[in-house]
Amino acid sequence: MHLIPRQTRPGYLVSHLSWALLAAVFIAGLLTGCGGNKVVAVVNGQKIEQDEFYRQLERSHGVEVVNWLILRHLLKSECAKQGISVPKEELEKTLAGWKQTQGFVGEAAYFQWLKVRNMSDQDVRDDLELETLKEKLRTRGVTVSDDEIKQFFDANKAALGRPALVTLAEVVCATKEKAEEARKKLTEEEDPGKVGAELGVADPQLAQAWQTNGVRNGVWPPRPKDGIYPTDLQKPAFELPVGDLSQPIKSSLGYYHVIKVLERTAAEPAVLDKLKDQIRRELTSRKGKSEQELVQELAAKAKVKIERPAYLALQDQFGTAAVVPGSLPGGGEGASKAGTEAPGGPIPTPGPAPSAEAGSDAEKAGKSGQ
Repeated sequence: MHLIPRQTRPGYLVSHLSWALLAAVFIAGLLTGCGGNKVVAVVNGQKIEQDEFYRQLERSHGVEVVNWLILRHLLKSECAKQGISVPKEELEKTLAGWKQTQGFVGEAAYFQWLKVRNMSDQDVRDDLELETLKEKLRTRGVTVSDDEIKQFFDANKAALGRPALVTLAEVVCATKEKAEEARKKLTEEEDPGKVGAELGVADPQLAQAWQTNGVRNGVWPPRPKDGIYPTDLQKPAFELPVGDLSQPIKSSLGYYHVIKVLERTAAEPAVLDKLKDQIRRELTSRKGKSEQELVQELAAKAKVKIERPAYLALQDQFGTAAVVPGSLPGGGEGASKAGTEAPGGPIPTPGPAPSAEAGSDAEKAGKSGQ
């Protein structure tokens, strides 16, 4: 579930899109394998060619991808039969809500995210549309009363409110001496990004943590107290007056941090009228069929003929009530239950969602911001 106590929603497309991307690569292999053989990499002078790459990819993941593609077609076909669709306006709002949960600072950051993952904007839209179709299908006919919404709100009121937030500039140095020099430069109103580039520590894991958490030019986006990493900075971040600089703070990472409080906003209590629609969507999602139930229903009435011998093992899993391996396009059971964000996005929560790609310390930074 993604509505109740959390600081940010995980970047669900990282996991959700993995099968879509794999399927796309696999299909590309089938389409282009008979054409020019491109070089994927060169290792000690030896070429790894595209045909070899696609053969290995099919051997390793072919069954899963074919299964995913079949389920994708079954899902879309069933939605079409039942008149379930995702209007363009709804998809645009869903995309906007998802972007907000990811903490992208402008469209440039979003397109950079796509570039790193070798994806297109249409890939994201397709995945969100598929996830929305799945949610609509498995929750078809489900109703949620106003009393249920009120009960949910009362039980989770404290968690649904927005905590106090602070916006920080930060420079991290390897020694106390450099941190003191950095503090002097920041006192003279120098740009924190520039100071960090000149005097800051060169730590790839910290750099990854900053990138995935939306840090730009040494400035963190608004964070709650427990979303500040490392934890050594939490207390000073909420005690320093706005506009003030800290003395060098030695953290558990072994570095010296200088922070400046740029802005602080008070906590906001949850308001039922503002959250009613989103709570209704969450409760509707909870009351709907499980993903496994939906998979079994789709598989039991499917007419599937496997043409490729390597995948004949999948044949018996359709047209019966057998449990189909894998999951519906869009993610696993937990992802399905979480669902896609309906128009308006998720319950307002602070901070950007970290990527699943961050390393050990970077991962800690991401988790502390969730």
